[in-house]
Amino acid sequence: MEDSSNKSRLAKLLRFHTSKSEDKWTSLEQYVERMKEGQQGIYYITGADQTVKKSPALEQLKAKDYEVLYLTDSVDEYCFQQLTEFDGHKMMSATKEGLKFGDEEYQKKLEEHLSEEFKGLTTFLKDELKEDVEKVVVSMRLVESPATIATSQYGWSANMERIQKAQALGNADKQSYMQARKTFEINPRHPIVIKLQELFKSDKKESASEMGRVLYDSALMTSGFPVEDGVAFATRLNKLISNGLGIDADAPLAPEYELPAEEEEEAEEEKKEETVALDDDDAGDAKEDL
Repeated sequence: MEDSSNKSRLAKLLRFHTSKSEDKWTSLEQYVERMKEGQQGIYYITGADQTVKKSPALEQLKAKDYEVLYLTDSVDEYCFQQLTEFDGHKMMSATKEGLKFGDEEYQKKLEEHLSEEFKGLTTFLKDELKEDVEKVVVSMRLVESPATIATSQYGWSANMERIQKAQALGNADKQSYMQARKTFEINPRHPIVIKLQELFKSDKKESASEMGRVLYDSALMTSGFPVEDGVAFATRLNKLISNGLGIDADAPLAPEYELPAEEEEEAEEEKKEETVALDDDDAGDAKEDL
């Protein structure tokens, strides 16, 4: 991180677990040897632990059989700010915007087509989430998941933001400046997103907003970000559970529960016995004091 003149030589000593070498350590030289034809760079993902391998951001990379470095040590975040390339191959974060897969011309045209198709929904969600996200776009990196959160090329990743917030003497001004600028990416092929599109087009904007926010919160968690307002998230989730169980949103609470007459009498008797026992104990203590 500090010896820029020997950066390339030192990089050869680094070892990582990867999507194709989860149990063995891999060097960057070995990774380059295994790179597929047309691969745009060295792909990596950062995170707190091995759960990064389940990240939605890796779905398209895995589908194309590209190898991904798992960077699970906190120092990796600082290291890869300096190590931007190796052996002429650019380091590319799987969780940042602008990720390239190889077939750029086709992907660009497809993305433009889908962006136009879902323009109304993405604009609507951007307005609904304006305080939380910088952009809402159609995703090219997702296959099975409905949504994910990407960050800007030069801001902090979710993992780096987590590390910085854990610093006891962190600089709050720098944190606000470098804080991850979130891009909410939605999967146009996923049934949830297609249903959101239908709700928006049929002018059921309140339902589309509610579902969109739940989808955003779930994407935050799967992307390594904390959900800032846990109470609001739980409230929205409870509404979803109610709908799933066929419960009316305005259904009142059940009447307060009461014990059956026999059990109530038993409870009263037990209460009296406890009172008598306490009085006897108090009397015994008073005698001892005398």
